[in-house]
Amino acid sequence: MRRASQEQSRRISQDTTRKRSMEYVRRGSMDVTKLGSKHLVPTERCGPLSIYIQGDLSQQEKRAVFLTVHDLGCNHTSFHDFVEHPCMGEIKERSVFIHVDIPGQEDNAPDLPEESFTFPTMQMLGEDLVTVLDFLHIKYVIGLGEGAGANILLRFGMAHASRCLGLILVNVTAGKTGVMEYFKDKVQLIKSNLTSDGLFSSSL
Repeated sequence: MRRASQEQSRRISQDTTRKRSMEYVRRGSMDVTKLGSKHLVPTERCGPLSIYIQGDLSQQEKRAVFLTVHDLGCNHTSFHDFVEHPCMGEIKERSVFIHVDIPGQEDNAPDLPEESFTFPTMQMLGEDLVTVLDFLHIKYVIGLGEGAGANILLRFGMAHASRCLGLILVNVTAGKTGVMEYFKDKVQLIKSNLTSDGLFSSSL
């Protein structure tokens, strides 16, 4: 009896979230840039998210759809350049990539207003990513994230398992990580890839 009640309340919660998401979907906007089409998708708790589509979204039924979220200090261009690399040619032909910019990380983004904007938590970002899927009428995605973006996608996958076919996460941490720990890891990685001559090894 209790299990049935819990299942029913979970479904009601999911339906409520879906309805709210659809309300925000109707308010989006679109622009075209040299990196592909850019959309501004309003979300319930994270403000508007800038997303870039790399590939032909009209072919999504025949192709794999990847949702990417970048690391600290980066934006969508890091994954765009990765997909454009020659070694990704075959995958690029059979896929569509949806790149998400975290608020304030867009190219030439103005400073976020200190008084009127509260930066969302990773949990909020992860849960609100479903609005991007609803906006673009995408049923399922494969998450591709690095660092902080991997953490956000991990939370998205747990919150919306029915919309996520899989996750590819690079340098993911499940707990909270401060900026100092992040840069400490980067410095250690660089040190470990230096040769005795002070040059980088080919494995970096």
